[in-house]
Parts: sequence; C-alpha cells; structure tokens
Amino acid sequence: MHFSVSKSIARIIAAAGIAGMAIMASGASAQDYPDHEVTMLVGFNAGGATDVIARALADQMEKALGQPVVVVNKSGAGGLLALNEVARAKPDGYTLMLSTATPLTASRSEPEAPTVDDVEVIGIVNLDGSAVLVKADSEFKTLDAFFEAAKDKPNSVVMAHAGVGGSYYLNALVWEATTGAKFKYVPYGGGSEIYPALAGGHVESASAVLSPAKQLIGSGQIRALGVSSAERNPSFPDVPTFKESGIDLVWGAPKFVIAPKDTPEDVIAVLSDALDQAMNSEEMNEFWAKTGYEKFYLKRDEATQYLQNAQKSINEAFANADGK
Repeated sequence: MHFSVSKSIARIIAAAGIAGMAIMASGASAQDYPDHEVTMLVGFNAGGATDVIARALADQMEKALGQPVVVVNKSGAGGLLALNEVARAKPDGYTLMLSTATPLTASRSEPEAPTVDDVEVIGIVNLDGSAVLVKADSEFKTLDAFFEAAKDKPNSVVMAHAGVGGSYYLNALVWEATTGAKFKYVPYGGGSEIYPALAGGHVESASAVLSPAKQLIGSGQIRALGVSSAERNPSFPDVPTFKESGIDLVWGAPKFVIAPKDTPEDVIAVLSDALDQAMNSEEMNEFWAKTGYEKFYLKRDEATQYLQNAQKSINEAFANADGK
C-alpha cells in the first residue's frame, strides 16, 4: 500500500514536472521571438502597390528582427483570402499581413469576414490619395467631365478596381457618395493587372494609386485626371487634387501591418519596435521619396483609433451606395 501511494505521488510529480517544462518552454519561445522566418502576406498579385511596399518594409523589418521576413502573395477576393489566413493563423507572431482596407470593407459582401476587431493592428505605414486614371484616348479630360458623365448616365462609365473589399473599390464608393456618380465595376487581381489593362485600352477608367503608373503616365499611355490627396504629389506635379477641381474630398485608404488576434503582448512589442525601426530607417525614407508612395506612419494605439474612425466613414459610404 505504501509502495503504491509513493508510486502515485511519483507520477504526479513527473506530470507536474512535464507541465512545468512546457510552461518554461512556452515562456522561452516568447522570450526568444523570433527564432525563425516570419511570413508577411499580401492579398494581391506581385508588382502592385501593396506588394511593392510590403517588400521594402520586409527588407527593413528583418534587419530589426534578425530573421527573414518573407513576403507571400495570396491574391483573391479583394484581399480576403489573405485576411482569412492571417486571422486564422496561430497567434505566435510568425504570420503577418500588410493589409489594405479589406478588414474595413469585406464584411459588406462576406458577413463572416474578419474585421479590424478580429486582428491585432501593429501600425499604419502608408496612405496614398486615390486617383482617377483613364485610358490615353479617353473622351474625359477633366475630373468634372468624368464624374458628370457617371452621374448623368449611371453605369455608363466602366471602372476597374482590385476586387470588392479592396482599397480601390472603396475609393470608388467614396467618389460615388461625394459626387453622385454611379459606375459599372470590373474587378481585376490587383494594380499589376489594372495598369496594363488601361494602357491597352481594355478598360475605360480605374480607381488606383499614382505611383505604380508613373512610367505609363510619363509615356502618355494612360492619363491621371486627379488625386484625392490634400496636396499634389511631388512626383506628379501636373495631376490636380480633387479640391482643385472643385470636389470637396480628401481621401485615401491606408495600408497597415496586422497579426492574428491574441498574439502575446511581448511579441506585439517586438513587432512594433521592428516596424518603428523600419519606418524610421534611411532606406525606407529613400523608398518613399523614390517611388512617390506616401508615408503615413501611425503606431499601434493611434493606428487602431484611426481605423475605427475610418470604419465609421466607410459604413456611411456603404449606406449611401445601398440607398441608390
């Protein structure tokens, strides 16, 4: 009897020891984060604005983390496929995403889609004004003529975007809400498909950003009618703002780094520090200046508040679109 009790106690002690080792191991993994490569998902094809920014950012973040940050393109459904993957990933800091407006918009078409509340926001890194782009031989020469045509004859103007739920689609909805226009939409896999389609005359107009189109605009293959930034983009000094064209709108959809919900706070802190180092690096500052993408950096708390406010504006744009 005495022997069996001792044996039971030994089993309990052994089990407790195993549990203790597991707890210690868990603590060590958080303390040693990261100890292998980190994946940064992009919800669109390679070569588009989100992809280009993600790769520049990953190069700098891996210097701070001491481990590779590998960009993986998972395009489809306006970024929703990638968003679903990061939202369902293990919350250990090894799966991130450079997101566009998808968490703010996807639930419109997919009620079960993750929202900003279902992920951890690390920080906002970019906000480009939305631009109206048209094919070279388009009849539209000004923003006013463009929007008037889409208002007077709803659905007569064909507008390309990068998928329902994405930033480009959201931009167009905001334009509709502001101007009274109504477009006929054609989705593409991302900016890397939209710009060649415009240049080839396969689509009439597009909601996109200016920077990736710099060469095509410079060569006269496509034209930019206007951009919704507060000021003209220095890389595109001839492109007027919406306000200059008489449209009272300053608008842009942000790009921001997210991680799975319930990622440990100490891991979030490491990622936040790495993002901060990256965003303040000389290399990233040179990247913004060279490419014409607009740096817009907000850390975690400010970024979360900004996105919550943006969600309210987006809901209003959707309500307006539904009321038409």
